[in-house]
Amino acid sequence: MSELSQLWESFSGDFEARNQRLIEELQASWQDLAGLLDAVEPELAWAGERKWEAGKLDSLRALFGEAANRMLLAPLARNERLRPQGRALAAIEDHRAALDDLTRHLPATLEVIGRELAETVGPLAAASWRSYPLRWRRKPRPAHVRAASRLFLQSWQRRQAKLQGELLLWMAQASLALIDPWQALRDEALRCLDGSGSDPKEYESDCERWLALKQRLRQRAERTLGRLRARVGESQKGLAGAWLRSTVSPETANLAQPDPLTDYGVYWSRQRAAILAQHDIERRLIELGGLSAEETERTVDSIETEHGQLLQELEAFGGWLEGWQPGQTAALPSPIAELVSAEDRVRYWAAAISRRSNAVLHASIETIEPRRALPGWRQRWGQIRLAPAFQAALGRVGTAEYVSGLKEAEGIHRRTLREIERAREVVTYGLEVGHAGEPGGEQIARESVENAKSLVAFQKKKTRPLRRLAEASLVEALAAAFSQCYGAVEEGRFGLWSRLARQRGRRTAAYLFQRGGRYGQEGSRLLWDWGQTAYRGALIEIGLERQRDQRLDHVTRRAALEVDDRTEVYQQLPMIYRRLFRLEPVQDPRFLVGREAEMAALTEARERWNAAKPVSVVLIGERGSGKSSLLNCATVRVFSGVEPIRASLCERILDAAQMDAFLRQALQLPADADLLESLRAERRVILLEEVERAFLRRVDGFDALRRLLSLVADSCRTTLWVLCLNQLAFKFLNAAVGVEQVFSHRINAMSVEPEHLKNAILLRHNLSGLRLRFARPPSRHPLVERLRRPLGLDRRAREAFFDALYQQSEGVFRSAFELWHRYIDSAHGGVLRMRFPDAVDADPLITGLGREDLFTLQAVLQHGGLTFAECAQVFCIPEHSARARIEGLLDRGILEREPGAPGWRVRSEAGYLVRKALDRQNLL
Repeated sequence: MSELSQLWESFSGDFEARNQRLIEELQASWQDLAGLLDAVEPELAWAGERKWEAGKLDSLRALFGEAANRMLLAPLARNERLRPQGRALAAIEDHRAALDDLTRHLPATLEVIGRELAETVGPLAAASWRSYPLRWRRKPRPAHVRAASRLFLQSWQRRQAKLQGELLLWMAQASLALIDPWQALRDEALRCLDGSGSDPKEYESDCERWLALKQRLRQRAERTLGRLRARVGESQKGLAGAWLRSTVSPETANLAQPDPLTDYGVYWSRQRAAILAQHDIERRLIELGGLSAEETERTVDSIETEHGQLLQELEAFGGWLEGWQPGQTAALPSPIAELVSAEDRVRYWAAAISRRSNAVLHASIETIEPRRALPGWRQRWGQIRLAPAFQAALGRVGTAEYVSGLKEAEGIHRRTLREIERAREVVTYGLEVGHAGEPGGEQIARESVENAKSLVAFQKKKTRPLRRLAEASLVEALAAAFSQCYGAVEEGRFGLWSRLARQRGRRTAAYLFQRGGRYGQEGSRLLWDWGQTAYRGALIEIGLERQRDQRLDHVTRRAALEVDDRTEVYQQLPMIYRRLFRLEPVQDPRFLVGREAEMAALTEARERWNAAKPVSVVLIGERGSGKSSLLNCATVRVFSGVEPIRASLCERILDAAQMDAFLRQALQLPADADLLESLRAERRVILLEEVERAFLRRVDGFDALRRLLSLVADSCRTTLWVLCLNQLAFKFLNAAVGVEQVFSHRINAMSVEPEHLKNAILLRHNLSGLRLRFARPPSRHPLVERLRRPLGLDRRAREAFFDALYQQSEGVFRSAFELWHRYIDSAHGGVLRMRFPDAVDADPLITGLGREDLFTLQAVLQHGGLTFAECAQVFCIPEHSARARIEGLLDRGILEREPGAPGWRVRSEAGYLVRKALDRQNLL
């Protein structure tokens, strides 16, 4: 046998064996899956005979217990063991890899004689006429068998992919069909449990539809497998034809084109993962159903315990009354029962189930309804927000009429307790009269005891067990919550209209009525309110109706800034957290976030100063904006190798002599030394903070500042000055004395981006090791909330929190850290929970500020802080008038005492409101 014959026989035999192995594996995978569907069919009759009692906890347990196990969990467990979809996908991937290996072992070229090639593969070729010209060739020619085989196999596999995709599609639909019998039973049971009423015809219709689907999938799969077998039988002809054409140089460019088979494999794997996720959804909801039944049992037991305590108290009080003797002074039995309101009980019940749902359910799951054999240009992948959907459904039914039974039980318990207290009051009054020695007192005491006995006996007869009432209420609510959750899952899987098309008429009509009625009521109410407001406004505008006077309140209080005391919560924080968030200037440069531009400007100033060029810097920013932190880090990074002289004006300096004395003390110079000559004689770096205390807004109040600016201008070649001013003071002084002209660099410390503020906080928080949880923003109108998500306007809780924090702090780091402390809700179990920033209603406080208050606040901001005497000098008023102004602002919570200097300053929490009020009057 020639080399060509051996190579052809080996390659074609292996090729055929691989194909047969693939067909056998696909056939076996489908048979296993079809067997699973057949195994579920006998359970339909058993499920149809089950009876579900409305509001019964035993029925709920049976649904998520035995019924779920027989109808779904057992088939899914067998599906996981057999893995039909996974085996089919693995077989396709293995087949493709095996064919690649076969072609890889072929020689790139083979010297063949045309006659021999025609006689070897010609009879098998699809186009046998190609072999006739080859029979006349006697000279050996190179045959590119590897490239020809690879081109053929690529083309053949792409044609096969369509059929393979069809088979995988039928298998995907069959895998999802494993859920359908359980869903039919579950929907019927939940309709009974939540009180909606049974619908046997609909269950029968669902079963018939499933049986028809099973038969249809079987026929389609068998037909697709038959076509695959036929294609495999014809593959030898195509391969032989490719070898006949191998003596011509093949189109190797086609080998470099992107292979779509990889995309097909990704699509099929993703489709299988989505179906397995759908299986997992059902399993997890069944698990949650069992856990919810346990929580419901606990809640019902607590009601029964409360009922037992009431009966025990009745018995104890009745026993005391039976044993009472005239003249007895023994105290009445103490109360035993402690009642819990229906609202609290429902809230605890819903919160416990919600916690279970967070632990069991996924937050979001990708899903798809398999409809395509191959990926298309528009994939219908969907996202199911499982845990939020269930919690939303639970929240809707937890406060609705479903829990009215709990309110009724609470009313009965409260009436019982009220009657017991009434009997106590009767006995107490009678005994007080009897012990007082009044005429007829003993008779009154005996009558009071007898009356109390009568009340207690009547209440014993009237009191009845409430377990059934509470159980029915909670089970109906839970069943309704699961029904709505399953509806949200189906809507996420199919879409709204496809979901409605799958349902029958009565359920579709009920769903549309429920959903349309809810939004119709909300829309009608909004439209009515808007129409009423517009109509009345039009009447007032044209003079047909008079503007109503505001209702006079009994007491009117001046608006003030109220800040919650969060000391208790703050003390619960770990010590490391309190250290990380100390309200002090940053000493460690790694905590300096978002200051690259400022540090670069200081570095440039240092380089110019090193080159003996005139340079001076003014650093502008509000208190708490990070000026001191920037200087601390600049001392380490920028001014390394130099010992900066750092000073701060803690008290007001008003004349040149005081300024000279202050600077001599800071520079440690003798009292008679010439200050300017000393500054010129030696190279220094001077960092001077709180420069807004170097002036007072009055006649001759700028002498100290002018002296300082003169020294800066005259010594800036040898002395690098860095002066710190608040923003409003700089703006005022620039207009008054032209302070900007003196400095070569002006750095604005207020240019903080929202991202920088967030990173500064999260950098510290991450070092604490605590997990972080943010509360969602306060809910707006339900209809508006419903529209925000489809329009892409819904923001994450973290983003919404930091946006609100940045707005309230105006980018001031200290204010942001103080607000961060205030909005800490709890720190337990290694989790820090933040409540959403409160909306600040500035209008009442702003409108309550008079013109004098606004001018006073403007002056306080310009000067950094003012004492009573300084305020009096600024406005040329008596000191007692200035005291009244400042104390009025103190009473509003706007000012606070300066911690390290005399006087009063604007509170950081009030900075946003103050600047807003001044801006409205053009005073900024």
